[in-house]
Amino acid sequence: GETATLIGGMPNITRNDESRSRVYRAAAGIKGSFGDDWDYKVDATAMHTDLRRTFNGYIYIQHLLDVIADGSYNFVNPGANSQAVTNYLAPELNVDASSDLYQLQASLSKSVVELPGGPLKVGVGASVFYEAVDSPSANSDINGPTQRYFTINAFGTEGHRTVSSAFGEINAPVLDM
Repeated sequence: GETATLIGGMPNITRNDESRSRVYRAAAGIKGSFGDDWDYKVDATAMHTDLRRTFNGYIYIQHLLDVIADGSYNFVNPGANSQAVTNYLAPELNVDASSDLYQLQASLSKSVVELPGGPLKVGVGASVFYEAVDSPSANSDINGPTQRYFTINAFGTEGHRTVSSAFGEINAPVLDM
């Protein structure tokens, strides 16, 4: 029934953060000509990233309250605590995140007329680009303020977007150089 204030670190608990990133990427394209001097080009790219973040040595708030309430952690001599109690107080946390990127681009061009510096070429094209990220909070408080870790960033992000574009080009070599 008494109130206590704890200040300081746990000398028998070492913090360790690890990140493992795996990236998968593919790119393909084709280009050529057809008919009466028409040129085409199509390119595609796809990428997926998996990220695993592992946190060790961070105190889980509810578990700290539990060991205080039942007296199972020796704060006077932290080295006397069992590994099981230490693991309970600071359990390993694994957080997975991912991101994706896809792009497709195509263009078509044709020589229209001969100019003094070479052929007048006209080209058109289009592109579509999609990207997404899913990086959940490593330390969400959705289950309540004590169901989380001390000092681990609580913010996450999730979203996606699609960008479409069209373009045109005129290459007019009007001078012979």
